[in-house]
Amino acid sequence: MDEEQEKPIEKKEIKLSDKVLNKYTGTYKLGPAWYVHITLKDGQLTLGHFRNGNISLLPAWNDDFRAPEWYASTVEFKRDKNDQVIGLYISQYRSMKQFFKKMDSDFNEVND
Repeated sequence: MDEEQEKPIEKKEIKLSDKVLNKYTGTYKLGPAWYVHITLKDGQLTLGHFRNGNISLLPAWNDDFRAPEWYASTVEFKRDKNDQVIGLYISQYRSMKQFFKKMDSDFNEVND
């Protein structure tokens, strides 16, 4: 056995503050009656969908998150020119970057 054998790369957990994570929370719309909800509880961001339940989102890089479920393996948040979150892209094994528009508290689309 080679003594200089490569060691596996350690994945470091990325921790984001509640202040940062809170900017992602809200309701996002793909189409009529097709919404996801992003919530924050105890430092954990969660994506919720009425049919598929809740899944934890794990920070990966900047505005990108990973999830352990087939229907949302990656979630990438989109910002406008003023650095405000205006939507998110969900990718999974069957489709890439489905765009969900962020909604305000009255369920109107947030303008970019």
